[in-house]
Amino acid sequence: MGTPIRILLVEDSEDDAILLTEMLRSGGFAPSTRRVMDRDALQAALGQGPWDIVLSDYAMPDFDGLTAYRLLRQHDPDTPFIFVSGHIGEERAVEAMQHGVSDYISKDRLARLVPAVERELRDAQGRRQRREMEAALRASEERLRRLTQNAPDIIYEYTFQPRPHFTFVSPAVEAITGYTAEEHYADPELWLKLTHEDDRAALTAWLRQGYPLPSQSEVLRWRHRDGRLRWVEQRLVPIRVEGLVVAVEGIVRDITDRKELEAQFLAAQRMEAIGRLAGGIAHDFNNMLTVIGSYCSLLRHHVAGDDAGLTSLQRIESATERAASLVRQLLAFGRRQPRELAVLDFSALLDDFAPMLRRMIGEDIRVRIDCEAGLLALRADRSQLEQVLMNLVVNARDAMPDGGQLTLSAAAVTLPSAAAGPATALPPGRYVVLRAADTGVGMSDEVRTRIFDPFFTTKEVGKGTGLGLSTVYGIVRQMDGAVQVQSAPGAGTTFAIYLPAAVGTPRPAPAPQAGQERGGNGHILLVEDEEAVREAAQRILASHGYTIRAASNAAEALQILAGAERVVDLLLTDLVMPNMNGVELARRAREQIPHLKVLFTTGYTEAALPEPGSGPGRTGVLLKPFGSQALLRKVREMLAGDN
Repeated sequence: MGTPIRILLVEDSEDDAILLTEMLRSGGFAPSTRRVMDRDALQAALGQGPWDIVLSDYAMPDFDGLTAYRLLRQHDPDTPFIFVSGHIGEERAVEAMQHGVSDYISKDRLARLVPAVERELRDAQGRRQRREMEAALRASEERLRRLTQNAPDIIYEYTFQPRPHFTFVSPAVEAITGYTAEEHYADPELWLKLTHEDDRAALTAWLRQGYPLPSQSEVLRWRHRDGRLRWVEQRLVPIRVEGLVVAVEGIVRDITDRKELEAQFLAAQRMEAIGRLAGGIAHDFNNMLTVIGSYCSLLRHHVAGDDAGLTSLQRIESATERAASLVRQLLAFGRRQPRELAVLDFSALLDDFAPMLRRMIGEDIRVRIDCEAGLLALRADRSQLEQVLMNLVVNARDAMPDGGQLTLSAAAVTLPSAAAGPATALPPGRYVVLRAADTGVGMSDEVRTRIFDPFFTTKEVGKGTGLGLSTVYGIVRQMDGAVQVQSAPGAGTTFAIYLPAAVGTPRPAPAPQAGQERGGNGHILLVEDEEAVREAAQRILASHGYTIRAASNAAEALQILAGAERVVDLLLTDLVMPNMNGVELARRAREQIPHLKVLFTTGYTEAALPEPGSGPGRTGVLLKPFGSQALLRKVREMLAGDN
């Protein structure tokens, strides 16, 4: 078997066609031939290719070889074409070769046929391979061009020979720096000029090292053409010739968003740690304040006729209340402030807050309240929401020392996805958005990143604790919401508070309670692990007619219940205790007394408190620190009536 070959013969002589076929077969080929004699047949045969080679006579009755050659080249640029003719002179043969014909063989010298065909087949294969490689190279170059044109990162080449300059910079450079690629070609030191002053010296020293490593990366700050600082990460590879770095190729990525997220994460971690510390301190502090407040109440009966003693006592009580307020702020920041949750009408809350707002803000500041009609309800602690509003208003007032305008607006929004939420991502759902916008002095980026840090303040000494905005942050986060801040020097500040909407009927605001210390009767089991708090509460309740049994922990309380001769009317227990907390104690106690009324006391918790009325018996909550009035009022409320 010879080498298969498809041959198109343009030949009017059948005998010559047979002779050519036999010559090729004897030369080691296995030819498959087709003979044509006119233009139409040739065009039809070309459409049925491909052909490995075309052998053509030069002169035929109604057709000529040059016409056949032109038709072939219109259809296929690579297939070899050889004239095999006995009626062509040297001059015409040269002319044909000049037109691109591969070779000319005289019919009386057919010994050249096989070598010529072998050569032309090799050359044609080489031409096809080169053409394929060129096409692949063009496709590769086009892919690279598209990649560099569309890549969000800067792709560049910078050479040091014969002088330092950019040889290539991708179009993304304009988005990241604000300067075009042409401006980079014109100024080889442009990147060094863009680099932040604090990073420039390190970058210069780094460049002078001659890139000792195979590849390097560096994080820098660049100043965009519009003045904004952008964080970029540069990764490069040095190009060496005989050990000398002659150029570098690299990629520069804008990592500003990543850096901002890292900063937010670190700030959240720092605030969480401070919050845990604040919560731990506040727990003990609230117990001490409860003792101080309780004994102040007991002392009032002894100094009733002593004006000087009463004045001193009032000052102690005032200081105690200020300390309690500070503890509440610390707990709010740490998201550990006890809450009394209820479904609230936010529109009504804003209306109730308006008179107080105008008293707080001053006459030189215009106030506008824009609340959307039919606003969604919230499930929240009313006092905490009022605390958020008050702190935002005070912050806005202090930011407008020469007057201005404060706008409070509220609207209902639906976030379809987490990506649509504010800076701290929120799950999809319905939210109420409160915005507090002032026309004050605004904040720099440096100040804005620290405004929620506890005890951070830009006010003068003695004019702020630095807990106002940290309290806002803690309360909002405890309510599964988020805070967004927009501000710039001289452009005012806008706080956007996102709070989850609730389903339910809003509960009206509680009516103010009369300040009186009325007693009652009933058997109370008091459980408190802090001895001073337990003794103070026991003295107050006992002095107002109640029968008290006291326990220092849950296990002791359960023993008292098991051996009690008379049914206990009320379990008054601390919520946070070692070994067994108040909730578990209440559950175990109700196994013995199913409808036992339970009043929890606490000044610190990481979870929402049990809601009033939950469980088989009546449940209430009394927040520490409390005085005798609050304690007696809540106990009387719990024991009144049957549930």
